[in-house]
Amino acid sequence: MEVLVPTLDAILTLDPERKGFYYEVVLRSLNDVTRRALEQELMQTGKYEYQSDFAKTYLAARRAEGLAEGEAKALLVVL
Repeated sequence: MEVLVPTLDAILTLDPERKGFYYEVVLRSLNDVTRRALEQELMQTGKYEYQSDFAKTYLAARRAEGLAEGEAKALLVVL
């Protein structure tokens, strides 16, 4: 784990094409236990930045859904 976080930090400095490639290589080389531990550490530090277009699109859609749900609940409370 001590090497993985700095490695991912270094990958983030690469150009977009190489960044995606190396990120995938690193993640695919990890076993499930190590991958989960890495994800937990990155989420706790707040350092992780999603790189794939899919993840960015998915998160944007989920945020929009959450905002819409929150607004709907607030409207019901007001009514």
